[in-house]
Amino acid sequence: MSPAPSPHVPERPSDPALLRRVALSGLLASVLIGVLPTYATIGVAAPVLLVLFRVVRGVAIGGEWGGATLMVVEHADPRRRGLWSGVMRRGSPPLAVLAVVRGLATALAVRHTAETRGRDLSAEDPAAPAAQQPRTRPASRGAEA
Repeated sequence: MSPAPSPHVPERPSDPALLRRVALSGLLASVLIGVLPTYATIGVAAPVLLVLFRVVRGVAIGGEWGGATLMVVEHADPRRRGLWSGVMRRGSPPLAVLAVVRGLATALAVRHTAETRGRDLSAEDPAAPAAQQPRTRPASRGAEA
């Protein structure tokens, strides 16, 4: 369903100009999600806009993926089109898993760096439980002088 709203030229559904437009709409939706004000600022409009931008991004990704697959298949050797179509189909899930692993590794590295430098990330996090006492950095020896 995602590529359905994407307008296309019937003779060439993998038109590079169309792919650029679809990619830009996904990029714009992602940027707007990033700068979206919070619920406290604009109220109910925040979650409504978030859902709208995510739908636009999903439609753009669907159109972009479909168009890119068509472009690869159109330009592949006629005897190898099935192979390249399969490569396109099977390439996304491993990359998604790799992105999650990379994100987790980055989060752990940031937390480790903050803890080794004596910073308490939970004290800076407004979503942290209120009853949680912030950890303090132990005083070093000789600091009393």
